[in-house]
Amino acid sequence: MRFIFILFLLITISCTNKNKSKQTETSIDSTENFIAVLDTIWETEQTPIRLRDSLMRIYGAESK
Repeated sequence: MRFIFILFLLITISCTNKNKSKQTETSIDSTENFIAVLDTIWETEQTPIRLRDSLMRIYGAESK
């Protein structure tokens, strides 16, 4: 019984180490993609706001 438990424990530990290295590589790629997505969202959101503000400076806030 002890032998089976020790064998199971060793197999579990050896499998978890392999998965961690793969997750690290994937998380680096995901981080770069996530930053690109956030930059795109920021630019898409801010462009109309900047245009609105520039028109408000030219024509005023009450104009159509």
